[in-house]
Amino acid sequence: MSTPLKNSEQFFRCLAFLYRSGYPLGQSFHLLTPGLESERDRITCQNLGLALRNGSSLSESFRKAGFGKTTVATIEAGQEAGKLEECLDWYATFEERTKKIKREMKQALLQPAITLFFSLFVALALPPLVLKEQLEILVQSGAEMPFISLLLYRFSCLLSHPVVLLLPLVVLGAGRVLMSQSATPESARKLERLLLLVPAVGNGLKRAAGARSLALLALLLRAGVPLLRSVELAAQGSGSLLLGDKLMEVRSALIEGRPFHRSMVETDWYLSSTLGLMSASEVSGDLGYLLELASSVEEERLRSALEALATLLQPLLLVFVGALVCLMIIAVLAPSLSLIQGL
Repeated sequence: MSTPLKNSEQFFRCLAFLYRSGYPLGQSFHLLTPGLESERDRITCQNLGLALRNGSSLSESFRKAGFGKTTVATIEAGQEAGKLEECLDWYATFEERTKKIKREMKQALLQPAITLFFSLFVALALPPLVLKEQLEILVQSGAEMPFISLLLYRFSCLLSHPVVLLLPLVVLGAGRVLMSQSATPESARKLERLLLLVPAVGNGLKRAAGARSLALLALLLRAGVPLLRSVELAAQGSGSLLLGDKLMEVRSALIEGRPFHRSMVETDWYLSSTLGLMSASEVSGDLGYLLELASSVEEERLRSALEALATLLQPLLLVFVGALVCLMIIAVLAPSLSLIQGL
């Protein structure tokens, strides 16, 4: 469900405005090209206009330009239903919400990541650079060395060894091996299952995937894409392999004639309030609109989960840093006091 454009939401919003203003699609692409920021975006826009001039339909032009199945299906359904302008606006809104979710998740994890990096840097750099010589003097003086002091001294000697310079290469190689193993779908599913078990993190991942899948379903249904096809595309674009599998089971259940709401309940993924809105759609008949509301509910819970994650991580990291510094101070002061008392 990828898009080759950097600022796709701005592109689709402007395209909808030009189409609403009465500009032909080919001229709209020509007008949009100079205003795009990156060279890649300008080339993509030119390719769209070229494919359109060569006789391709709008949806086929987007497919040839490298846009994902969701984009193509939305535009194709909008053309067939005679509401292309609305579909372009809806897709722009979907892209905005998706990027906003990613941005909020990055911001929530940025500060804990910086704190963790700083604490690891202190743990690895301080012993060999600052404490090693002091600990050597204490060892040579014959002072009684507690276990923590001896452990820190040996750790400092280990980090001072030239072989440690190869450690970044080893870590990089191990990272590449892990990435290659997680590239397979089954390995990625195992990793996702483990992440879902982590407190706060798992809830945030579930809410992010749930909000994205429901927003995508709402977009496709409002554009006029059939329900079975919409569920299939939502499974591919949810951002979660596990949720994708569950949505494909929902699709199979719909083929068997089971109600949509009951099938979604059995996924055991979405919030009860979200499922309540889906149930209400069976009465109102406006599934697309209510799924849009359900997606907003999932997004609000995602923000609450991110706040809970930040609230949980920050004190834990501060305690970790404080304990690390205290251990280093004790490791140096304890043998020093023992030496002074022995004089």
